[in-house]
Amino acid sequence: MIPLSENQHADGPESAADARAADFLRRIRREAREQAPRVFAIVYEIGDREDCEVAAYGLAFPDRAETTAVDDGHHTRSESAEHALALYARFAAAENLRTHLLWLDGSGSGHGSGECVMCDLAASARR
Repeated sequence: MIPLSENQHADGPESAADARAADFLRRIRREAREQAPRVFAIVYEIGDREDCEVAAYGLAFPDRAETTAVDDGHHTRSESAEHALALYARFAAAENLRTHLLWLDGSGSGHGSGECVMCDLAASARR
């Protein structure tokens, strides 16, 4: 049997490099997941849960939130997702519209209640 050198692995010379590459890939995937922005939607409730419309989608970073309007692609930048919600609430001129912040990662409605009124809205929109 021939002894293996420092740069060789039992499975061949490529396996040490493959192992380093796999470790690096796991590390960058973990890093990307940890730093990923939270995804949210701003939704207009029309009437009293009569219908709903997604007004914008957004990304919440630690220091800002960025949204893109669904209808015209208008881009906004705010201090936070809650500030973006307030901005879209001002856009909603009709008296029968309420705005909702919906976290798409399932972490709650953003109103502090822990409940998701959007589930009811989405069901009523499909009727």
